[in-house]
Amino acid sequence: MDNINLTLAIEQDLELIMAWRSNPLIYKNFYIQKRPLEWKEHIDWWTRNKKSWDRLIFIIWYNSRKVGSISLHSFSTGIPEVDIYIGEVTLWGKGIGKKAIDILLNMEYEVLKRYKVVCARILKGNIRSQKVFESCGFSKRGEGRPGEWYYERLIK
Repeated sequence: MDNINLTLAIEQDLELIMAWRSNPLIYKNFYIQKRPLEWKEHIDWWTRNKKSWDRLIFIIWYNSRKVGSISLHSFSTGIPEVDIYIGEVTLWGKGIGKKAIDILLNMEYEVLKRYKVVCARILKGNIRSQKVFESCGFSKRGEGRPGEWYYERLIK
């Protein structure tokens, strides 16, 4: 596998993140978003998340290129949740998502050390994401919100 790493997202990443999140091939697999983003709503999302201790947003790098985003959030619920997308759709199917999830769950973040389980919520039609999470050791536990599956995985 080529070089993959994660860095915390910064304000300079916002335009790229918005472009990824506004691609219909990406947002069709989001639970809430059903259209391209507007800049104000994107900035509001960023501001809310950066003020909160409840979400860590990372950029996925592949061979020195920014290619997607992965986040760990909902620490306050007792089971943190993993979200991921590869924004560069030409790189889908290359194993980047699987490696990024493995890297994230093996990071030495103090907040992550407090938990024994992480979860993921995946739309029922998003077979590609289901397979990636299953290959990373997540098990389907049942239905989540309407139209999605709920997955869990033990950590460390």
